[in-house]
Amino acid sequence: MKDSSIPNYEPYQKLPWGEEVSRLPPASSVLIPNVGKEIALNPDPSTKIEFARQPFPSQAKTISPERTLLGDCLLNKIILSPDDTKAITLACAKAKCSATVLLNSILLLADVEQTLTVLQTDANNQNSPSSSALIEENWQKSEVWCIPANPVDMRSYMYPRYQTAHGQCTSGGIVNLMIPSYHSMDAIRSCLSFRDGKVHRAWYENPTAFWGELLPNTGGLLKVIAKQPPSKYHESIDLAEQVSSMLGTPGLEALLPKPAGIIPSSIGSMERLGLYRDFSPLAQKAKMGTSEEPPFVLPEMGVNLRSHNTPCIVMCIYEYNGSLVVTVQGSKSHQTAEGWEVFGQSVGDGLKHIAESVRTFESRRSEATRAVL
Repeated sequence: MKDSSIPNYEPYQKLPWGEEVSRLPPASSVLIPNVGKEIALNPDPSTKIEFARQPFPSQAKTISPERTLLGDCLLNKIILSPDDTKAITLACAKAKCSATVLLNSILLLADVEQTLTVLQTDANNQNSPSSSALIEENWQKSEVWCIPANPVDMRSYMYPRYQTAHGQCTSGGIVNLMIPSYHSMDAIRSCLSFRDGKVHRAWYENPTAFWGELLPNTGGLLKVIAKQPPSKYHESIDLAEQVSSMLGTPGLEALLPKPAGIIPSSIGSMERLGLYRDFSPLAQKAKMGTSEEPPFVLPEMGVNLRSHNTPCIVMCIYEYNGSLVVTVQGSKSHQTAEGWEVFGQSVGDGLKHIAESVRTFESRRSEATRAVL
């Protein structure tokens, strides 16, 4: 629709047969060089005790045990107000961290709270004190908590000629590598307490645990992950090629790993990235009421991911029209009703708590300034 206003625009329907195929960019394995040495993860997961997400046989009932093509996906859209979004941005500036680091830390705590809650409910339903004791032991002795997949943008490694030829449209604008991260359980236990089978958000009363321990740990891990070389991307392509050749083999699905947990993905500010600016009321504010006013605008936008039959909770985080949006998606065949509710509440409450804390701090500072004057 936007290109149709360009002079001499030729609609795709008038292209010669096959032309649309020849204009497609090459596969991402061709776009990115196979160079660089792998960056070692820190901490080295092989030397640490990882929290076991399922330390005993589960009898938890998912929302929909039967897998269906329609109606399997779960969606929870958390939209912050412009005021709350500004408060979150100010908090990041004060803490000298990116919004991605802060949001990933909130999502990490939500993942921990959901996992512990579902495990404890399962143990209670089985009337198994030994399982409850196992959860407590697992909680106290583990050294790291694993987030199975963190998307790393590999577009900066593309050959310059392809960047020039295709720009942001190359491979749909997405060339991601998934890397796990292993977070400090000491920092997590400072933020969350687990007693008598219940989780308490201790970081609400002790903000230093979040800002001084968990946040730096998350930021350091994401920095290491972001430095993964393009050769690592080619390793993932080779693995995908090996698995794809076996698709359809009887019993293969049972042999493939089923990562549990979360997959956080952050886009950033749509307007700052130059995306959908023509439709953003915030970006077009100066033109409203003038002859240049756009024909229509979109006050809200939805960006969703595929979540059918995925064992993980997947998230897409972005800012549009002044509001921070956290889209949370999952599968009914892998999530329990209680776990899904707990995760959404933990994320929403955590963001609201930070926003309210920032406003309270700024209000007190203003009052103190007026008192001095």
